[in-house]
Amino acid sequence: QAEIKDEIKRQYEAGALTEHSWLPVIVPLQMMRIGALVIIGFPGDLSTTAGMRLRHTVLKALEKYDILDVIITTYANEMAGYAVTPEEYMEQSFEGGYTLYGRMTLPAYQTLYRKLAGELFKPPQERSLKSKISPPVFSKEELDKRSFR
Repeated sequence: QAEIKDEIKRQYEAGALTEHSWLPVIVPLQMMRIGALVIIGFPGDLSTTAGMRLRHTVLKALEKYDILDVIITTYANEMAGYAVTPEEYMEQSFEGGYTLYGRMTLPAYQTLYRKLAGELFKPPQERSLKSKISPPVFSKEELDKRSFR
């Protein structure tokens, strides 16, 4: 951990953290269906209880479609830290302390995945969750300051 702390300090002093955050500001959420199975692509890690709550949220949203199971695969295309329950966050144990977006991270994910579930069975042209958000563009100067030398 000392190496990480030293690197963050080096980048801070070099001005590498002025344009963009080290935290992801856009996280990809995925959901796919294979027959009666739905797979959630989650951009981080979940505590056991948070994972069970998210799975239940999606199963409930899809119950009218006869989905038999929901599997969550973590670290899907991003690492946005941990997601824990609001109760776990308040304890500030290991996972709670590394939940980057605060106490309501899991409820926010539950809301978004519930919306994704509502779009899953629509024809692609009728889906309304198309993002107009673009990821940040890093200047060459900032990338040079952030690179390991």
